[in-house]
Amino acid sequence: MPELTASEDKVAFSLDNRQVFFLFFGLSVVGCFVFALGVMVGRRNEAGLADAQSVARNDARAVLAEPEPLLA
Repeated sequence: MPELTASEDKVAFSLDNRQVFFLFFGLSVVGCFVFALGVMVGRRNEAGLADAQSVARNDARAVLAEPEPLLA
């Protein structure tokens, strides 16, 4: 009997209905966790951006309010 090479091997892959259901359900749960993590990270970055913008505005006002003396 001749030996089969990797290209000639056939692989049968089958799932029953229960396995398909649990695979779909598991992937859905993982997707929900990834989405929730993205929302939390987005809110944290949004809050940090708002703080940085308020600090930048206050720094700009301080620079405009107290000009440095000109050196001659």
